[in-house]
Amino acid sequence: MARVARSDALIQMVAIELLSELAAAESQIRHAHLQQQLRTAACDLLDGALQRHVPPSYPRMSSGDEPISRAG
Repeated sequence: MARVARSDALIQMVAIELLSELAAAESQIRHAHLQQQLRTAACDLLDGALQRHVPPSYPRMSSGDEPISRAG
């Protein structure tokens, strides 16, 4: 149980750091379509990493912040 809590905390910490970096990068881009491409690419990379390291029952989010699937 403690290991799961540490894993969840680590995932949250990494996601927060990635979102912070994404926000910083977006602020440097002036064109909305390029911002959207960056956002989509970042979400796809994060989702790919989550699929490899997180159980399938964990909720997944799309680049548009809409739930893709929720097990259970």
